[in-house]
Amino acid sequence: MNTSVTPGSEPVHVLIGSYTERLGHSVGGGPGVMLVRVDADGRLSPVGEPVMVRNASYVSVNAAGDRAYASSEIVDFNGTDDGCVTVLEVDAKNGSLRTLQQVGSQGVGPAWTRPTADGRYLLTANYLAGNAVVSALGVDGRVGEPTAILPHVGTGPDASRQEGPHPHAALTSPDGRWLYVVDLGIDEVVGYQLDADGRAKRVDAAGATLPAGTGPRHAVWSRDGNFMYVDLELSSEIAVLRYQAEDGGLWVEQVISSLASPDMHAGQASHPSEIAVSPDGKYVVVGNRGPDVLSSFAVDEASGKLSPIADTPTGKTPRNFAFCGPSLVVLAEQDAHRLTSFHFDADTGILEPTGQRLDVMSPCFVCPLPG
Repeated sequence: MNTSVTPGSEPVHVLIGSYTERLGHSVGGGPGVMLVRVDADGRLSPVGEPVMVRNASYVSVNAAGDRAYASSEIVDFNGTDDGCVTVLEVDAKNGSLRTLQQVGSQGVGPAWTRPTADGRYLLTANYLAGNAVVSALGVDGRVGEPTAILPHVGTGPDASRQEGPHPHAALTSPDGRWLYVVDLGIDEVVGYQLDADGRAKRVDAAGATLPAGTGPRHAVWSRDGNFMYVDLELSSEIAVLRYQAEDGGLWVEQVISSLASPDMHAGQASHPSEIAVSPDGKYVVVGNRGPDVLSSFAVDEASGKLSPIADTPTGKTPRNFAFCGPSLVVLAEQDAHRLTSFHFDADTGILEPTGQRLDVMSPCFVCPLPG
């Protein structure tokens, strides 16, 4: 899904999600979902008109790049106790976005929505409702009926954040056999066996239980599919999990600080936001809110384990970022109210600001379109 941005290459287009309303963790005022062009030197330019999607805190696209899915972090869709998923038609060539459909997310406060790799299903994690949902996708990309609604139960030791389950991500294994729901509230990556009809069955041996109070948030696979990297929001750590294809198990190989230089930020609260693997698979990058840095780590190919490289300062609240090719990263600095770009050195894993920025109120998600 990443596109090369070497000098002289074609520009990359990204979708930006933003908070439109004031919430406890955002001042709001954003445009919803907008299309932005990213040039090879990191310049950022708005394209066309944004589409008003309330609190569009997560945005994903299908493999063709002509359909986008945005989850609205709301609790009152159409006057009901529900969140919302919006399906957008995307035409990057003509710079247009158009709303095709809005449906309930089957639970309040969705925090994640993404189509499966085969494009047959949409996975949604409803943070406040404490459930995950698998929904059928039509050939036109519209969302159909749920094939599985997966409620979680339990609590964690952090009474303010883990009073109940809070699914924050849902993704399939690289081979498509297993569904994993990352739950911040119960410190688990819950594993389900996913069948060809989109039904999901909980399997005790699948997934992983993480240390109490760590608060797993987002997850990403290694390039070879052998490891899952999970950022732990409440403990400011990263968990490296080895994938066991035969039973869906995820074995904890390493838990390491999400900061490359934690001693430099001692005494300062840190809450990891996004985690990503570089296009060549050699590095992992994590955004840390509080210290406001992007932290990079080298990947050991055999063990999957991480070694810290550097912390790169950012603007306030680095909420989300994405690689836009091998040498460029675009970051949504939520409370600095801007997008910024960074050069990524694929030889060292070090990030350097390009000096380019685009002012946007409360940006919170960056989704590259496939090239």
